[in-house]
Amino acid sequence: MYHAYFKLRDEPFGVSPDGRFFLETEQHREALATLYYGISQRRGFALLVGEPGSGKTSVLVQLLKRLEGEAETAYLPHPYFEADTVLESILASLGLEATPSLAQNHRVFYEFLVKTQRTGRTCVVVVDEAQNLNRDTLEAIRMLSNFETPTEKLVQFVLSGQPALTDTLRGADCEQIRQRLNVIARLKPMDRRGVREYMQHRLKVA
Repeated sequence: MYHAYFKLRDEPFGVSPDGRFFLETEQHREALATLYYGISQRRGFALLVGEPGSGKTSVLVQLLKRLEGEAETAYLPHPYFEADTVLESILASLGLEATPSLAQNHRVFYEFLVKTQRTGRTCVVVVDEAQNLNRDTLEAIRMLSNFETPTEKLVQFVLSGQPALTDTLRGADCEQIRQRLNVIARLKPMDRRGVREYMQHRLKVA
């Protein structure tokens, strides 16, 4: 009813990360640039942290758009998998067929990474809602990051999640993956002015 009253064509405050509604504030622009820099420098791991609703997924959507033509990307939006299935999920997202053998899946992934690297591109795996990953799964992801040449990483990981993710990474059993996080971007809650601009932007688009 209110759509007709306010002459709105779309839902202005939907929960889906529709790129049309993305408001590139200064902090979102900085977070996007930070993640992109980490990937372009082949740092291996990048981290994006923010409270629910801070725009993490919207930043990731913009990042994936920016990487089109530059990288092979795998996007895992709901990482409810265990350590022994994370590689299968990555292969499926990349359009590769997994096998019943974990060792063979590693071979398939490595050959894909080498082929991608020879074309001058890299492979980027983006994991959203990463606060849901347990320590064993995080360790499995860290092990996958070991695929590299003498000069650069063959796969780049972007972990995005709520502050609980940083709490997990502070644990002693996550020290190795924590040491590889060379790039960290954080999103803070908007102030009063930011909220007003956000609402005006979404209403205007709708």
